[in-house]
Amino acid sequence: MNFLEYVRGKKILHVSHSKPDCDAVASVYWGIEFFGGDYYFHDVTSNKVLALMEYLQLDPDKEPPPDTKDFDLVIVYDTERRSNVDYIDLDVTPYVIFDHHPRETEFVRGAVYSYKIPNSATVVNLYNFSIENGIDLLTNEKVRFAFAVALYSDTIALKTARENELKLLGELLGNRKVEDILDLFSRRPIRSAMFIKDLTSYREMIVNNYRIGVIETNGVEDEVHVFVDGLFYPFGLDLLIAVTPMGLKFHVKKVYVQKIYHKVLVKLEKEWGIRRDHGIWVGFYDVDRLIEELHKRM
Repeated sequence: MNFLEYVRGKKILHVSHSKPDCDAVASVYWGIEFFGGDYYFHDVTSNKVLALMEYLQLDPDKEPPPDTKDFDLVIVYDTERRSNVDYIDLDVTPYVIFDHHPRETEFVRGAVYSYKIPNSATVVNLYNFSIENGIDLLTNEKVRFAFAVALYSDTIALKTARENELKLLGELLGNRKVEDILDLFSRRPIRSAMFIKDLTSYREMIVNNYRIGVIETNGVEDEVHVFVDGLFYPFGLDLLIAVTPMGLKFHVKKVYVQKIYHKVLVKLEKEWGIRRDHGIWVGFYDVDRLIEELHKRM
């Protein structure tokens, strides 16, 4: 399919997963800039995301969700799961998917078109798609910077960035600095007093030679990000367990993702019938039970 021909003249709605991250917001903005149409974000909770939306002049508070019957096409960004966009009806309108997650799903197979390559972020795929289709995004300053913010965020503040991501980040930033991304985030600071209070809940243990940290947070995303960005490696952790209002959220040292996350946490998730949403074990808070299993399996 010639995608550019297909979308020409269509009334388009741009959406992404609930609780969008910076990758989702930058992706939606790309779509609006180059294809026109309307957009909707569902349940925006992250201060970092709100800061990026302010910069891009996007409204996080549109209500209620739009009726998809009023559009010719819905473009879905940064998710391969239908459950992540269950706030709109995708049974009545054709949809397209731009995504970077590796899993193939019925939702993806039901799209009239998909551009889905496993990658570090959806914006990497959109950058490549733009080059392949003659879309000159590099002359659009806001798109470039939004992509840089998304790439920085989706590589955990560049901790998982490789050569290709770092080269692309440099191209996107141009004369800007990485510090400009941090300055953007500082427009929406976390509640520092609450975060310092939450830090007092921190405890640490050694489980079969792995160092595990546990922290209870009042913020679902931002406080966990601050801990991971700033303290995870200085504390020498292999696994962080964050107790959030929604449930348990994990961060695993890259070298142990297969050994701890896939071989232990994912198996427990299935055995215990836990629903995972945006990396959170929804409604599960029993850290002690989890630690017991980690003693047996790690």
